[in-house]
Amino acid sequence: MNKIIIAIIMVGVALATSLLFTYEETIPLKPLSIAVSRTPLSAPVYIAEEKGYFEDAGILVTLDEVVGGYRSFQAVKKGQSNLGTSSCSVMMFTGMGGDDYVILSSFVQSDNDLKLVSRSDAEIIRMEDLANKKIGVVKTTASEYFLSILLGIANIDRQSVQLIELKPEEMPDALAEGRVDAISVWEPYGFYSVQKMGKNARVLETKNLHTLSFNLATTRDYADQHQAELELVLKALYRATEFIAESPEEARTIIRNRLNKQQDFIDWIWPDYLFKLALNHSLVLSLENQARWAIDNQLTDKQTIPMFHNNIDKRALTAVLPEAVSL
Repeated sequence: MNKIIIAIIMVGVALATSLLFTYEETIPLKPLSIAVSRTPLSAPVYIAEEKGYFEDAGILVTLDEVVGGYRSFQAVKKGQSNLGTSSCSVMMFTGMGGDDYVILSSFVQSDNDLKLVSRSDAEIIRMEDLANKKIGVVKTTASEYFLSILLGIANIDRQSVQLIELKPEEMPDALAEGRVDAISVWEPYGFYSVQKMGKNARVLETKNLHTLSFNLATTRDYADQHQAELELVLKALYRATEFIAESPEEARTIIRNRLNKQQDFIDWIWPDYLFKLALNHSLVLSLENQARWAIDNQLTDKQTIPMFHNNIDKRALTAVLPEAVSL
């Protein structure tokens, strides 16, 4: 009799285990889309997809790839994507425009992603040499803000410089063809310009003058209604940043293949990147400083700096990685 009872119990346990696994396997993944800028700055997003971290977390992510953080967040504003990756400059102008968005986390910083590349015959050796030059910029982005920093350091009146509005992908050709003397641009377009022009290109030494952060952002409504999904996204991105730190060679290979870039380019930019999730006061200060610049240069109709603390949603990151939040 005891043997029969034990056998019945074992069958029951096996059946329960089988039903449990079947139930787990049929739980649908939560779908969402991320507009991601095609840059190595977005490495944690690409790696989370490549390594299956999103699916492990319980979400089915679709990546909508675009060129530049501005286009990324435009996709979010238009309802084409749920989340987007973007720089502080884009977030600042979005906030100054009154759009109700929130930053969920920064996931990378670089003090050398933005470059000032010039034609050798323009003789731009120092920042002071930028006066009276034609300079290509991507308006209302980190490109324009970065140039303003250089002009300020050199005490050059903004009005003495001719700004030529370009799309980032247009910049290497515009520089090579002499339509501009220099370009203020993020990677990979700085690298493309140097590669295209060779010894006829000159990169101004600007490392450490400006730290760019790339952030994950969404609308406030989406954040309020989807906190559970946002926590899962940040869990996956945290795993990706850990993978980058632990397996840098494989991480570089993934990004090189995903973006279809040369190894020379990956080697060119990778040492300048620090991948980590964070929400801290430096993010708010960056937004405020850039807002002050926009007001001073009449790039916005607003005359007061918004309370950017209100544009940071720390709920999801606090739940996932509380030590990364210092606000």
